[in-house]
Amino acid sequence: TDNCRNRTNQSCSYGCQTYWSDCSSKCQTCYSDNCRNRSAVISSCPANATCSYFSDCSSKISSWSCNSGYVKSGNSCINPCDNRTNQSCQYGCQTYWSDCSSKCQTCYSDNCRNRTAVIASCPANATCQYFSDCPSKISSWSCNSGYNQSGNSCIQACRPYADQVNCKFGTQSCSNGCGGTRTCCKPCPYQDLSSYCYSGTCPFGGYTITDQCGTNCTACPAVTCPDRGYMDSSYPYFPTNCSKWEYCPLSSSYKKCLY
Repeated sequence: TDNCRNRTNQSCSYGCQTYWSDCSSKCQTCYSDNCRNRSAVISSCPANATCSYFSDCSSKISSWSCNSGYVKSGNSCINPCDNRTNQSCQYGCQTYWSDCSSKCQTCYSDNCRNRTAVIASCPANATCQYFSDCPSKISSWSCNSGYNQSGNSCIQACRPYADQVNCKFGTQSCSNGCGGTRTCCKPCPYQDLSSYCYSGTCPFGGYTITDQCGTNCTACPAVTCPDRGYMDSSYPYFPTNCSKWEYCPLSSSYKKCLY
């Protein structure tokens, strides 16, 4: 009923492609590969890519990746630098594109990274100059007129006292207040009346005295309590019957009867 006894059965690695028409139980031809069971991830290998093929289907791609310096874009490999703009920087490039290290993404806005400030901040009473390419850092500074530099500060310069003129009793050398000397008037050579002057209020009124130096002061008269009618208890005529007493301003031991 069949011709199987005259047909050879093929042994196939990837399955039987056709069977004998007069012997359906024996394989006539085999599949040369397993491509019928494989699906390619991409139809053809893109430019600038490396592709891997199925071991049992050398015509179909199992995986692929872009070569160094290229990135996937759909089913292609492109150089990312083609889509990156390269910044032109006056003070140098601050950051480069992560996917294109040859092109600058952002620039430095100034040259401060290459500048060193001579002082952190401008002192009071000083004039400061800043770097033209780094406006936040001081390139030089100086104290204003009337001030001298002391460390990183400006302090007021010493102003010497002026010479004295029209001196009545002659002149002499004295300190100018700044480590030097100046011309000063000699003091009055005559007796100082300060020991005769009274700074308070004289109990019985005062009077003005003037010394030879032209200095005025108030002196109190040399008056005692008895001179003004005040008595103490030892006085022979000390009244014993008095309604109102007035005490001496110089000593409470002396008093006089008012009525």
